[in-house]
Amino acid sequence: MSIEDEFHVYITGEVLEGYELATAQESFAEKFKLTTEKVQKVFQSPMPFYIKKSIGSKTANAYKKAIHAMGLDAYIEPVTPPKAELSLVPQDEVDDTSDHLEAAPQIAASKSYASVVERKEPSVTSSQSLGILYETPSAELSEDDDKNIGGWLRFFQVANILSIVIFGLLILAVFALGLLEGFGDQETIDTLAGLAEVIPPVVFSFLILRILGDSNEETPFRINMYLKYSISATAVVFMAAMGLFFMDVTTERPESLLGSLVFYYIWTSYFKKSVRVKEYYGCNAA
Repeated sequence: MSIEDEFHVYITGEVLEGYELATAQESFAEKFKLTTEKVQKVFQSPMPFYIKKSIGSKTANAYKKAIHAMGLDAYIEPVTPPKAELSLVPQDEVDDTSDHLEAAPQIAASKSYASVVERKEPSVTSSQSLGILYETPSAELSEDDDKNIGGWLRFFQVANILSIVIFGLLILAVFALGLLEGFGDQETIDTLAGLAEVIPPVVFSFLILRILGDSNEETPFRINMYLKYSISATAVVFMAAMGLFFMDVTTERPESLLGSLVFYYIWTSYFKKSVRVKEYYGCNAA
């Protein structure tokens, strides 16, 4: 992996909306196996503060998302060739610490996986006095770590599943009734018009369910886009059905758009503002 493909991970010291600093710090300490003293050193040091150095894009984003899930703001930036005079930690000290960590025996579950290293040269200012080196097990920061579809996001998933299931059962019931009793011309037209009204939300429910579990920053935007397409298609079908009703082609008045509009505004707002959405996908819908 070339240096152009490597990234540093930083925390800013800021807490994400909906979180408290104390709770976020506790999660940070638990996740990285840090003592209270080391956590205090981290958060009392000048920000931004690096968490992991020179790692691949996938791992860096996993770190960032895991830190966001704790309630702390974090970001990554590409590695640039470091200048010796700007190094926060002496190279020999980093090497010694890394060797020590790699050789340390696994003898206790409470072992710390982090070392806070102090720069010893007097020429370095206090604002550059601390760095933090992590040797956290990779399994603890996989891309799916601590992320799950829950709360209202789970409710949204279930609502879309029910939409598809109910539509499928409705289709089966209509065909079963047609086979048993038969349909006249007018009944056939009314049935097809009624089915046409539910096709747009069902189709877009299927498309949404296909991407809902994709934990990446594009997903909230795509879901919002599908919701917009769904309400637009539903409105077009509704107006066409109303036209057929007033021309006496159909005998059943189409269902009101009110429920669809309420569903649209609730969920588009949710994907733009929800903390859970930001935790799971890394951002909200634009």
